[in-house]
Amino acid sequence: MAFQFALLGKSNLYGRILIFVLFILITVLLSSESSFLLGEPVLGPKIGGSIFSILQIGFLLYSIQLLKALGPVSKNIIRFLYIYAIVGAVVGLYIANPFVEIFDIFTRRYLYILFHIINTGLFLLISFYILRDIFASKATHSDHIWGALVAYLLTIFVFGDIYEIITLIKPGLLGQVYEMGWPNYLQCVMYSMNAMSGIDSAYPDSHSLLKKIAILEYMIGNLFLVVILGRLLSHPLKK
Repeated sequence: MAFQFALLGKSNLYGRILIFVLFILITVLLSSESSFLLGEPVLGPKIGGSIFSILQIGFLLYSIQLLKALGPVSKNIIRFLYIYAIVGAVVGLYIANPFVEIFDIFTRRYLYILFHIINTGLFLLISFYILRDIFASKATHSDHIWGALVAYLLTIFVFGDIYEIITLIKPGLLGQVYEMGWPNYLQCVMYSMNAMSGIDSAYPDSHSLLKKIAILEYMIGNLFLVVILGRLLSHPLKK
């Protein structure tokens, strides 16, 4: 499998990562509306959390191969990410599922916080290598455009994890208390999507702290588009 991954170019890796990211966002969207779609609020998040964990494996494996292609990256980081991909999937399918209570609430809360801190670092690491590759080149290639799309979408998950960490520490800041684990996280990702879009908030009762962070996210998203478009348009496109 590793040999097959190694044969893929950067554009192919970006394309596969985008597919996983988009399916994750669709899973989040559908899970957040399970009451409307399925007539009850429990089954949707349960299924959605399992699908999310499976998609996360694919996202992480292709991201590891992308980091190798964009490198150099420390072998210890790569080993850690492989382990994290497997452990994270197990956590998502069993421990993080609110319907399978292996640990008490106190332990789970701090496991989730640790999980999302690592997630935030991972997304920032991937974005760093992507942006370094884009700005280090004197020409624009098609894979740079794909990479910019990946980095932009990863911003949604970076802030989604930040909102999740905050609401784990202080539940209810989204306007109501959601079940710890996937149900709360999917609301945080939806909140982040809402903030990046710049439209009226779907969470009008959220705490002012989250609203201020959402404004920051919206500004960063707009600045990213301005800077990345300026970079891509200022250099000739080469295939």
